[in-house]
Amino acid sequence: MTQLPSYNPTFSDAEQAARAAQWEADERAKKLAAESSRIHRWKETMGERYHDCRLSNYTTKYELQKKVRDALVGYLRNIEANLAEGKNLVLYGSVGTGKDHLAAAVLNETGNVMLRRYEAWLDEVSRGNLIPLQATGSVRAILGDDLRAWHKSTWYARRGEETEADIVNKLSASAMLLLSDPVTTVQHREQMESLLFAIIDRRYSTVRPTIITINAYDTENVTNLLGPRIWDRLQEVAEILHCNWPSYRQRGKEPK
Repeated sequence: MTQLPSYNPTFSDAEQAARAAQWEADERAKKLAAESSRIHRWKETMGERYHDCRLSNYTTKYELQKKVRDALVGYLRNIEANLAEGKNLVLYGSVGTGKDHLAAAVLNETGNVMLRRYEAWLDEVSRGNLIPLQATGSVRAILGDDLRAWHKSTWYARRGEETEADIVNKLSASAMLLLSDPVTTVQHREQMESLLFAIIDRRYSTVRPTIITINAYDTENVTNLLGPRIWDRLQEVAEILHCNWPSYRQRGKEPK
């Protein structure tokens, strides 16, 4: 732990006070940076392209895009209640519609809400009010391909190595989790569906919201891809949004 700057008689009282204030500001900045990294764990897996995603910088061209964006604005406006309720988000639609951008925007703001909780607690402590820290948790994300590779690495785990239970525990502990395209492939479908169910069921039981982005054309297709047990738990308390518009990546290839 770093110490307050020692008293130096060559400084005036005003200079000593300024040094102490600067030290406190520097310590606060360090604590906030460390807490931000812990909370925004999703940035470790989503890549830099998504780090600055916001609903405000999501380009809308079609009316349905605006409706989906507005629905997410409403979700974030009530984020404290939605976290407490464990309200899930499901974004489904064709490839290239910006589902992960929208999901990352929700993760960003959710993480910022938790960081503001921590910042308010620091303010109280600095005023001498030793109040309990309201739970912040972390916000995590994992891509479907990464989850499958992670799961496969546990199949022949030796004693002391990571197991499937470890994956479930880690992904169930976060305050909010994004599963990006966690489609169970034909190969090893039974094992992956079992893992996904364990994660979703644990989060359902502990009332923690999950975001799913998935390439599917309707909710029946989503059910078939994820499995009925998983879908049954996800949709019980959820905002389900259909991203039904052309791919953003094809915007320069539209016929004129």
